[in-house]
Amino acid sequence: MKPGSSNANIFLAAAIGCLVLINILGLRTFGRFDATRDGLYTLAQASKDTMAGLEDPVTVTAYFTEELPPPYSSNARYVRDLLEEASGPPPRAGSPSSSWTP
Repeated sequence: MKPGSSNANIFLAAAIGCLVLINILGLRTFGRFDATRDGLYTLAQASKDTMAGLEDPVTVTAYFTEELPPPYSSNARYVRDLLEEASGPPPRAGSPSSSWTP
């Protein structure tokens, strides 16, 4: 065995362990990070406050055709992502008080 190879093996095992731990934590928590300069994919605080203050459930129905030309073809995904963010994280399995339909 080369000198220092045991250190490399320990470092590799530690790195893999950290990645596994981060993955497990990621499965248990929900979060998003918007790296755009203008916060393009982040809801405004006023929108979040308005949604939090609603007492009744809100139903949004949007219709998109599958054969839109390229400038508009990503609109369906954009709207879906905004609606998912507005509704909060998807409920965990077995949660009795949730009705989530993406």
